[in-house]
Amino acid sequence: MNRIPSALSSGDVITLVAPSRFTNQDQIQAVTAILEGEGFRVEVPEGLLEREGQFGGEDAHRARIIQEAWNRKGNGALLPMRGGYGAARLLNHVDLSNASKWMCGFSDITALHSLLSVNGVASLHSPVGSTLINAPDETQSSFFAQLRGEQPALFSATSAIKEGRSEGELVGGNLSVLFSLQGTPFFPDLNGKILFLEDIDEMVYHLDRMLVNFSLSKVFSGLKGVVLGQFSDMRDNTKEFGFSADNPFGKSVYEICSEHFKNLGIPVCLGFASGHDAPNLSLPFGQPMKLEVTEFATTLSFA
Repeated sequence: MNRIPSALSSGDVITLVAPSRFTNQDQIQAVTAILEGEGFRVEVPEGLLEREGQFGGEDAHRARIIQEAWNRKGNGALLPMRGGYGAARLLNHVDLSNASKWMCGFSDITALHSLLSVNGVASLHSPVGSTLINAPDETQSSFFAQLRGEQPALFSATSAIKEGRSEGELVGGNLSVLFSLQGTPFFPDLNGKILFLEDIDEMVYHLDRMLVNFSLSKVFSGLKGVVLGQFSDMRDNTKEFGFSADNPFGKSVYEICSEHFKNLGIPVCLGFASGHDAPNLSLPFGQPMKLEVTEFATTLSFA
């Protein structure tokens, strides 16, 4: 049984962090206004505005801010300001093994979700600060409901690859980040789990290559279900995407995913409303969920 941080109440502290790309004062002010409007206190750590290249400061600096916020006593949450790239560089430099606070975020923050999964700690796949600012009501409502422990069922129109029902702990995140963690101590155990995947700005053939790798590695063999979210801004080897000639891969995202998942004998859907498009529903990682995939829709509810 994973350790689950306490639900947040009015007055609890949400700490802004930058494990990946740098942030700016305008983003901090906008996110602070939203969080305070929901009744939370906001902590802006000293040095949050630091920058080294595309990162929010050097690795040691970013790790220190996260560690200090995580170690502070009391209920709360850590909200990364941006994704992009950089969180995996911190995995050997932070200890998130206690479960006092929620780690939020998506995309590159998948690296931290994976670290927490390995350590048996639940987390929240959610918007990051920069995407929360202009997110639609459905995205913001889902985020705050999960933080408050309201445990609403998550419903989304989807395309069924394989209909069915199952139960299991929800785990996963960004496919490219998970792919980069293969063979490291930080790749989560997927046996008996419901796997969530999403991605953005990838070549169609690379989607297939990543799934081929997972298939050959038997990563999918013990899964209880698969929830495929938004695969946004996918590109192909064609003139439309800046190539000199048309040489398309020849299969759609649905066809690629169907080829790799349909014969696993478990429920699988594509197009769940979580990822880089709106709405981006928040998902409770590390907690047991019930999955139901029907012809046109998918429901995730707490078990």
